[in-house]
Amino acid sequence: MTLDPIKVEMYLQQMRERQNLARGIGAGAVAAVLSAFGWVLIALITRHHLGLAALGVGYVVGYAIREYGLGMEPPFRVAGALLSLLGCLLGDVLELALGTSLAMDISVLQALHREFMDRTALAETYAAIFRPMEIIFFCIAAFEGYKFSRRKLRLQDMKDLTT
Repeated sequence: MTLDPIKVEMYLQQMRERQNLARGIGAGAVAAVLSAFGWVLIALITRHHLGLAALGVGYVVGYAIREYGLGMEPPFRVAGALLSLLGCLLGDVLELALGTSLAMDISVLQALHREFMDRTALAETYAAIFRPMEIIFFCIAAFEGYKFSRRKLRLQDMKDLTT
């Protein structure tokens, strides 16, 4: 099976014209927020902190950017990595706030306010979020967001581009 260079170039040009970074970032941001809430839901159901949830965040964000942005260029991949990290941070912060609210019998908003306005609580929050294992999971999630956000040639596309 030999690819026809003219067909390949025409196909790549069509793909570049269909790319939409803004739509990809929008979809990735929505996916990051929804997957962060999913992370909190999993933590609430299992009553355990699961750093592995970060991997799901990376995949979901990357998939959303790929499907809605249709991107093949590096900015889509960078957006996937950054939004995956933001989704992980949001999931971790919300999980900590939920735990604080349950332990102190206050609302989640009051717990968020306490975690970010009280310097002692803020130091505890940073210490809880930036544990070595957590950082490893965040890095893997960023890599997944980077990896899965790029659109690739499918086998069917390659068959259509042969001579």
